[in-house]
Amino acid sequence: CALPILKDLVKLAEKMAILDQFDFCASKVVNGVRENYKNLENKDGEKRNSDEQKINVILPEEIRQLTLEKKYTIQLHQPQRFVPIFHSILLAFENFFNTIVGANIYITPNNSQGLKPHYDNVDVFIVQLNGKKKWTLWHPTNEDHMMPIGEASKDLEPEFLDEMMEKENFYEKSEFILGVGQVLYM
Repeated sequence: CALPILKDLVKLAEKMAILDQFDFCASKVVNGVRENYKNLENKDGEKRNSDEQKINVILPEEIRQLTLEKKYTIQLHQPQRFVPIFHSILLAFENFFNTIVGANIYITPNNSQGLKPHYDNVDVFIVQLNGKKKWTLWHPTNEDHMMPIGEASKDLEPEFLDEMMEKENFYEKSEFILGVGQVLYM
C-alpha cells in the first residue's frame, strides 16, 4: 500500500499548485484498456472552459479520490522540482553518469494496474519506496528480437503479447515481486 507516500503527495498539493497533465497524471488499466484521467470540471462540478483547462490544478481531495476510490495510478512528473532530496539524488546520478536524468513517482493502489505492458528504450532505475509490486519482464533471447529503437514507452497490444508467449525461444519471461527498498535496473 502506498498510503504514506500518498499522504506526502496530498501535503505537497496543499502547499503548492500541482497542475494536472503537466506535473501530474493518472491512469488505470481495466480489461486491457488504458483509461487516462482528465479533470474537466471546476470546483463547482461545472465543465471548465478552455481558459480554465490551461491552468488545471489538482486538489488534494481529488488525489485521495483517484487513488483510494477510483484505483488510478498517479504519476508525479519530475518530483525533484518539488522535493529537495529528489533533486540531490538526481544531481548525483547526473554527475555519475554524465547525462541528464529524469524521474517520476508512481503511486499504484493495491489490486490495480496503471500502465499497460510496454517497453522503454532508456535506462530505468525503479526504487520501491513503499509496499510491493509484481513485475513481469520479457527478455529477448537475441538481438533480432529487440524492440525498435526510438519509440519509448510504447504500449504492447494483446496480440503482440500472445505472440511473444507462443514463441518461447524468442523471449524469456521473468516474474518477481519488488519489495520496499529494492531496486530494479533495466
